[in-house]
Amino acid sequence: MNIFYDNAQLLKLISNMHELTGIWLNIHEPSGRDIRIRSAHTEFCRAINDIPEGHARCTACDADAARLCRQRLEPWHYRCHAGICETLVPIVKAGEVISYLGFGQLLDESPIEEQWKCTRETLGWYPGDLEELHGKFLKIRQYPSGKTAAMTEILKILASHPEFHDAVVPAGHTDLQRLEQYLSRHYAEKLSIKKIASDLHFGDTKLCKLAKTLSNGRSLTWLIAYRRVLAAQKLLAATDLAVSEIALTVGYEDYNYFTKVFKKITGITPSRYRRIQRR
Repeated sequence: MNIFYDNAQLLKLISNMHELTGIWLNIHEPSGRDIRIRSAHTEFCRAINDIPEGHARCTACDADAARLCRQRLEPWHYRCHAGICETLVPIVKAGEVISYLGFGQLLDESPIEEQWKCTRETLGWYPGDLEELHGKFLKIRQYPSGKTAAMTEILKILASHPEFHDAVVPAGHTDLQRLEQYLSRHYAEKLSIKKIASDLHFGDTKLCKLAKTLSNGRSLTWLIAYRRVLAAQKLLAATDLAVSEIALTVGYEDYNYFTKVFKKITGITPSRYRRIQRR
């Protein structure tokens, strides 16, 4: 399933929740993979993930947790392969899990050395210094089970909220439709290949090929300009906004450059286009 993630909206949500609770949320794909809107690994988890086998174990653990959460259609609390407390909350549309809200990299309120003892028993594969890793483990935040339950209830409400669903959308099941939808939503923003590729989780090369297909052989830059000109045409025909204000509205700070782009695509200036539409 192709999913469109509005990274800007999700990052705002995640940052606000962190400001209130001190906990960083994650967004996971249906497979369980973290889409990595931001990096917030604890020192302990970073040390585990920096080792290929550790990263593979984390990936497999996330996938297994997502599968169990999907089967139950309910939040799933678990300890990961390295003994860290994690929670997944399913985001459900039409009875189908489309993604997950997650939080974790925490320990519960039980004695921390007892938790380390259990974790150490899972680390026979770890090639590094266990005493150094122990020190990193002791820095992990302890979060009482009551607060974990309260946070889970809040995320269940959030996962069902219509505004949140606008930021996590099954996007037409094709990459071309995902790109088209993205440009329809974000054409007025400062866009670049790097930003769009990151937001849509495409490689740069794939993005440029999709843009070429969508624009009948033209470039991504042309496609963005064309989408802005279409929006400007609607404003020129339907409003009395100054052309300079319309330029800003559709994403151009430089009025002269906007006029140049508009004329290149339509063959006439914005002012002349307005006069023609008003006849």
